[in-house]
Amino acid sequence: MAGAQADQALEAPHKVTWLDEEFEKWVKDLQDKYHIPGTSVAVVDNGRVESAGYGLARLPDVPATADTLYCMASTTKAFAAAVMGLILKDDTKNDLPNTTTSNGQTQKIKWTTPVVKILGEDFDLDDSFLTQRVTIEDALSHRSGLCGHDFHYGPVLGTGGSEHTQALRHLGAVSEHFRTKFQYSNIMYGVVGHIIEKLDGSFDSVARQRIWKPLGMNDTFNGFDSPAMSTNDGRIMSRGYYWVDDGGSDEKSGTENGDKRPKENGHYVAEGYFNLGPIIGPAGGIVSSVNDYSKWIAALLEASKTPHTKDGKGPESKESRKTPPVISHDLWKDMTTPRTFLLPVFSQFPDVNPSLEYADINPPTYGLGWFSGPWMFSGQTIVHHAGGIPGYGTHVFLLPKHNFGIAVASNSANTSNKLAEQIGRELLGRKIGISKDERRCQGEYASKKDESKAVNIVDAKNDEPAVQVSSVDIPTEPIVPIRNAPVEAAGLPDSFDPKAVVGMYKHEAYGEYKVSIVSSSASLSAENPSLDGNRIVRKISSSAETKDTKVAGLVLQADPQGGRSFQHTIILHSPPVAARSAQTFEHTFLSLEKLWAHGSLRDDPVPGLPQGHGKDDDPKYPFKQEALWGADYGTNMSCGACFERNDEGKTKRLGLVLGNTPSMEAAMRTGDDKDLPLEDFRDKMIWFEKIE
Repeated sequence: MAGAQADQALEAPHKVTWLDEEFEKWVKDLQDKYHIPGTSVAVVDNGRVESAGYGLARLPDVPATADTLYCMASTTKAFAAAVMGLILKDDTKNDLPNTTTSNGQTQKIKWTTPVVKILGEDFDLDDSFLTQRVTIEDALSHRSGLCGHDFHYGPVLGTGGSEHTQALRHLGAVSEHFRTKFQYSNIMYGVVGHIIEKLDGSFDSVARQRIWKPLGMNDTFNGFDSPAMSTNDGRIMSRGYYWVDDGGSDEKSGTENGDKRPKENGHYVAEGYFNLGPIIGPAGGIVSSVNDYSKWIAALLEASKTPHTKDGKGPESKESRKTPPVISHDLWKDMTTPRTFLLPVFSQFPDVNPSLEYADINPPTYGLGWFSGPWMFSGQTIVHHAGGIPGYGTHVFLLPKHNFGIAVASNSANTSNKLAEQIGRELLGRKIGISKDERRCQGEYASKKDESKAVNIVDAKNDEPAVQVSSVDIPTEPIVPIRNAPVEAAGLPDSFDPKAVVGMYKHEAYGEYKVSIVSSSASLSAENPSLDGNRIVRKISSSAETKDTKVAGLVLQADPQGGRSFQHTIILHSPPVAARSAQTFEHTFLSLEKLWAHGSLRDDPVPGLPQGHGKDDDPKYPFKQEALWGADYGTNMSCGACFERNDEGKTKRLGLVLGNTPSMEAAMRTGDDKDLPLEDFRDKMIWFEKIE
């Protein structure tokens, strides 16, 4: 949009059609490129809402609309922070237990109140210093020092807030110093959910009473178990999908979308639903539509305005006090005030959002459930949050200065978040008058990065990762299937006996993992890898493709027993020869590979919803339902697992790197962990005791 057009848009927004035909064609082309069946978008411009759906909510023929329901993942966090803030401002609910002031009044809970003073013995970290000091705002701003432990969600210790909180005492020491670094931790949002439950009721009921119902958000739920969702009332739930690359391209198909790309060979499989609501709902459990989110966006943008405006009609003016807003200006400030800096700054998708100049001295920040800062465009404060779980990607963008906001939701694994960022950049750029070439990174504005290389999320100067990656917020980088990687000899000691480590292992928070020897068909050297007859789709950042990431030899499986929110398994491989020097009589290290279940390989956690199975011969949405394992979010990590023996030579413990610490996650995603000290592996392992 030219500058004059942008000025006109600001003066007369009712004349602007944001989701016009050109935008629709552009979005559909990107959906084809990224293999995304359905996308829904809502725009809020000075109170006016425009929304639309593109493609399919469910295969083979259910259209995506602005009312389609999606798993909204970590965009939920903003609601958790808002609910907590509303409770803190309610003098009938914010009494601090077992405390009184000098005049006999009960003390009130604040953002700075230590969690332990509210939850008592339920909240007990491995470090007593932190147990006494971690506050509500620490938990909501990812600065507690506790890393993500997303694989333990499930009915191992129960599904209530108390059981979830009690699991923290078993997760080991913090991986970063308290309040020094941003480290994404979904489980701390679960702790806040426990606080909400103790003070006012379940997150679902309180959010509905205090936010969703007052705003008219009748299609918003905390997971699939919400009592309000059981009425259905004709709502359309989307199904998440996973694109399986069958290799190569179909030269006979010519090109698609006019971008000279050969049509790829592959197909979709329908994903199982991930019902996070009853276990860790405040971190990422909301199910909603972009139309419902537009009401939330409008309320936030109104709250962002400075009160007592000159015309007397501000959000907290005398005129508006008769009907107090759901979100006050004070609560808006609480949620968006920076608590944590993200240093250093790199874009997850450099071809979409090239890193900004001077980002190291003016970096993005994190408040309470919101990122904010000069992101995408220099000089513009953008408040936003993404969300992602297998099968879904979402993003909410707010441009408070221009009273403008966007909600995007799509139903594919891996690439939905990349599309959402491109949509955000496109619409935000149009609003502030950025040229099409710049907002779409074309011409002189194209990314100068070599796209044949993986996204570099580690700063070369200080080796610190840009952001913490978690299972509920899974960013995407260019990935290609592993093919013909070199094979090197195993780095295992001759004394290691695989049969001696077979058996059941137990951890107080993670439950039981069963270790067994599996077929060499699951090895990193296998031409067509599979596990128990289900094929393994291995993908790796292309920069790591030339490295010696494949090794021959032993293959073990450490398989979680019982239900889990995220369906996964762990494969243990012989480590590279370089790891041989790390092996001792007491410790035997192996490479660790995380595999995710796709295509409902295990029981769908939410049975009864429409399957969304497509048609095998559909030319646009080729479909073949199959169960498979995907190594989607990282390669194998050398020394990521360890069997520990006692003096008699018997295996007593199994250590697995399961916590998403920044250094470990960066190493997994870049395929480069050679510079990580052995102590880093050992100190960050979750240790399972062997059950004799």
